[in-house]
Amino acid sequence: MVKTMSLVVKSHGRNHVPQMLAEQSENKHVVEQVTSQLIDILQSSSNPSIHENVIKINDKEGFAPTMVPLLIVLASYIGAMLVSQHLQLSEGKLTTMHSKSSLFIGRQIINVLVAIGVSLLTVCLMYLFHIDINQNFFVLWGFQALLMFSFLTLSQVFVMLFGNIGMIFNIALTASQLVSSGAIVPRELLSSFYQGLGDLLPATYGVNSYFSLIYGGGNVLLDMKYLSIIIASLLVVTIFGKIIQHLWKRLQPIRTTES
Repeated sequence: MVKTMSLVVKSHGRNHVPQMLAEQSENKHVVEQVTSQLIDILQSSSNPSIHENVIKINDKEGFAPTMVPLLIVLASYIGAMLVSQHLQLSEGKLTTMHSKSSLFIGRQIINVLVAIGVSLLTVCLMYLFHIDINQNFFVLWGFQALLMFSFLTLSQVFVMLFGNIGMIFNIALTASQLVSSGAIVPRELLSSFYQGLGDLLPATYGVNSYFSLIYGGGNVLLDMKYLSIIIASLLVVTIFGKIIQHLWKRLQPIRTTES
């Protein structure tokens, strides 16, 4: 009906239509006024006063940048798991040749070197595939090295305390970190349990920082601070766990002789 009315207005003109309709009615004056108002409404609606103006902030082209946080976190933690497993096997062969403290210190030195080397390779691959980052090369390299070292300290806790069985916990943590970090689903849509779990795991701060580095905003330094706290806490847990294991093994012969 609206389209028909518009066509009539265009074909006969605005002033002629009210008069034409009024002649066909008994109350000509009222019909003419109502028709004039309807024509004004139709003409004003055909020229809307609101126009869309979309301004994209930190716009990135392509689908690849959105997948970087997920793939980096996944690849880094799986790599850290494998490194921790192989270091544990090597440590088992060297137990009789070196003290536990020297083996622990040597292991952390290897972790630092692995984190620096693997993160350098990761950053170079990102530049090779033209992933646009809002920071320079060395900032990205330093952050990725810290993230990789945090994954190494997390994955080594379970294999150092439980041996190869600890890999079961690492596999479970892989899925848990992907879900709770916000790499798959935004953390605002997660339940309070997964949000609290994500606050304790390094992957969350890795994903946040990569989104900040790619799209801008955020606070990368704050995320690096939290990663440093997580690393220090995990090292303390590992040291105390190994001390308790050592004391427990020393108490076992005493209990057997007493019995």
